[in-house]
Amino acid sequence: MPKELKKTDMTLIVGLMGTNPGDNSKWRFDADGKAAILNQNAAPAEGIKFAIDQSADPKTFDWITTWGEWYGVYECRMTS
Repeated sequence: MPKELKKTDMTLIVGLMGTNPGDNSKWRFDADGKAAILNQNAAPAEGIKFAIDQSADPKTFDWITTWGEWYGVYECRMTS
């Protein structure tokens, strides 16, 4: 696979993610490090920033919102 077509963890996370069964919300991740929580019954929660470091061991994930900050680790699994 050519280097320019190789998927990084960031390219794999960009887009809409899952559905929370509790409130039917979805998470949107943008390539510029911005995110939003989209809820059917309320205005989107925007102004969220995230960052990943796939070179760290373990890989790190930062989630920064107006209501708090969370720092953790993640595992990226590719599905077919």
